[in-house]
Amino acid sequence: MKKNIIIDSDNPASQVDVAKLAGVSDMTVHRVLSNHPYVRESTRRKVLEACSALNYRPNLLASSLRTKKSYALGLIVAPLKVTYFARLVDSVEVAASDFSYHTIVVQLQKGSSAKKQKEELEFLLQRQIDGLIVATVVDPEVSEYLLSESIPVISTEDPIKGFSWIGSADLQGAYEAVSHLIRLGHKKIAHLAGNYPLSYTSKQRLEGYKHALTDAGIDFSQELIVHEGWTQEDGYSGVLKLLDNGIKFSAIFAANDYVAVGAMLALYEKGIKIPDDVSIIGFAGDSLGQWSIPPLSTVYQPIEEVGREAVELILKQCNSGRKKQVKISYPTKLILRSSCANLRFHIENA
Repeated sequence: MKKNIIIDSDNPASQVDVAKLAGVSDMTVHRVLSNHPYVRESTRRKVLEACSALNYRPNLLASSLRTKKSYALGLIVAPLKVTYFARLVDSVEVAASDFSYHTIVVQLQKGSSAKKQKEELEFLLQRQIDGLIVATVVDPEVSEYLLSESIPVISTEDPIKGFSWIGSADLQGAYEAVSHLIRLGHKKIAHLAGNYPLSYTSKQRLEGYKHALTDAGIDFSQELIVHEGWTQEDGYSGVLKLLDNGIKFSAIFAANDYVAVGAMLALYEKGIKIPDDVSIIGFAGDSLGQWSIPPLSTVYQPIEEVGREAVELILKQCNSGRKKQVKISYPTKLILRSSCANLRFHIENA
């Protein structure tokens, strides 16, 4: 491409300038930049070389006004300190990229007000996102606010009235985890219940815990339930609360792996051996459980599948204009490592 190009920094190159330099029509440039499949490779190369020579960047705002698409999805998520949410963000971004979409991620900090949440939501809406994935608990005011918007919305955490939900079978996963502990001979099973009763996830896991006890003929005891939160600190303080109150237990079902790891440290500091004295099982299947001492048994959540399904569903809704509500639940999987032991074996050999 041997042409002398003079670039006026006060007047950046336009799509018309690119077309002239490449020797093609304005429509051809548009097709190339829109990744249209029916463009000759030689033509595509000429257009891209012209864009590079002119330092041309498409006006995405103008393009979105024409096509009514920004090719961007919004993702509201809890802080990425927890690997579970990092896994979700990664899966959403990879899936969106496969469809030539970008993802704009906003983290909602713990305890953020309805006003702050609305501000973050407005930030995304002002970017003309085509759809929104909500992967954290939002204030009821924000849920109502979303209903007045025209974009598709999908929740992967707490269900939001009026929108689709995609997640994991938390109740069933909790049931299987507690049933496993019961099969090992445990009857006094403490439950570090996350953010109950504010969180749908916590409610589901507590219900699974209760169902497992009921089916095994074990009475439910409220004193074995501790409501702290989702962090290592919450697991640590939860175990100390049980011990300080003199509550007897031989096993712990933790609301997530971070809570479980915090609980393990508290037990270690108190000279309580895992799994000889207390068995423990977590939830999520995050990588940190593989590296705890001993390695943590857990309930694996297929968050990668959840993220991809959320992207595919939201893009279907974007293209069809329909907002049919669906509820999709992915099965969990029990992963057994070294943090659980057969209580009967230890009693018989004590």
